[in-house]
Amino acid sequence: MFYQERTPHQITFTTQQPPGVIFQHVLDWEVYGKLDSLEVQWVSKNPYEGINSTGKKNDSTFSYKWSFNRKNDSTTIVQTKIRNVAALGHRNLNFHFGIMILRNEILRMLS
Repeated sequence: MFYQERTPHQITFTTQQPPGVIFQHVLDWEVYGKLDSLEVQWVSKNPYEGINSTGKKNDSTFSYKWSFNRKNDSTTIVQTKIRNVAALGHRNLNFHFGIMILRNEILRMLS
């Protein structure tokens, strides 16, 4: 099955970690991403509210827009919008699998 990406994908979840902890975990991605040959670059950082970044692996470049919203004293809503920048307008077979791997890594990191 071929997939042509036109809009960003989104992952949203809640966690009992405060926004500052989530912010730091995402910033650590630059370090542990190297283990998977991922080059992470920060486009902008708004402490405890959001991060814009790009990740490059092989010939694929992904854009990530993170937001961290405190729902109440013990819950944060985390959202990331992901776009495959390098493959816009091209068929991309691996993108859905990459999204699921990222989602699983985020949840593992926060547990």
